[in-house]
Amino acid sequence: MKQITARTPLRIVFYRDKADRSVVVAHCLEFDLLGFGDTKHEAMNMLCEAIELQVSSAIKEQSPNVLFTPAPSEYYVMFARGKDVAIGEMAIEFEAPDYKIEGVSAREYEDEDAECATA
Repeated sequence: MKQITARTPLRIVFYRDKADRSVVVAHCLEFDLLGFGDTKHEAMNMLCEAIELQVSSAIKEQSPNVLFTPAPSEYYVMFARGKDVAIGEMAIEFEAPDYKIEGVSAREYEDEDAECATA
């Protein structure tokens, strides 16, 4: 079977939840999916699970049109203003073993007030 590779690199921005500053959010901009946790590692693991479910469902239902849903523009601004962070390899496994994602970049947005990202 031919291997299918997502050629769009994924961008992830980490930031603090507005309602609870102790919670770290990992936000994948291409899928507009979120992961939450007490640490970046926990948030990233939850995000990986969300991406697995989204991609596996799109493959199973043969609905690639639901695969990529961009995040709102303010999160792209946060990504642009953030600092690069190393996240290592994304631990994502799909039901279709011939599908993989390549190229992930992550940044951390540390502004105390995420609202100013849109200014």
